[in-house]
Amino acid sequence: MPGHVIGGGADIATTAEAPVTASAMANQPIAFVAGMEYSDLKTVVAAKAGVKTKADLRGKRIGFTAGTGSEVYTATLLKSAGLTPKDVTLVNLRPQEMLSALAAGSIDAIDTWEPHIANAKKTLGEAAAELDTPRGSLQIPPGVV
Repeated sequence: MPGHVIGGGADIATTAEAPVTASAMANQPIAFVAGMEYSDLKTVVAAKAGVKTKADLRGKRIGFTAGTGSEVYTATLLKSAGLTPKDVTLVNLRPQEMLSALAAGSIDAIDTWEPHIANAKKTLGEAAAELDTPRGSLQIPPGVV
């Protein structure tokens, strides 16, 4: 829907965070008239990766989905851990590709939303763990949205 507003086809629209994120990352001017519900993105890590805290992500391969809230969440998570994208290897994946990549060991962590978090934990069992990132503990960096 943001494309309709930006393109002049509408004056106001409702949307989810992914199109808003994509618009913000493309430096398109957007304004919010009302609040937006937050998707509860989370991080699941392979137990063998030894990640217990956000800072332990240094040197790890993290699966995320570009142009969505996952990308914003990943940037925010790294910043809150005192890391930059250069400190990790970012792997752009669709959410449905993340579980197999995590299981195969080609990535160490995934940043995504439900039901992909629950599916990863259920399928991998003790081979996966959720990184503790309480809601509200990650602040979106200025200028991102």
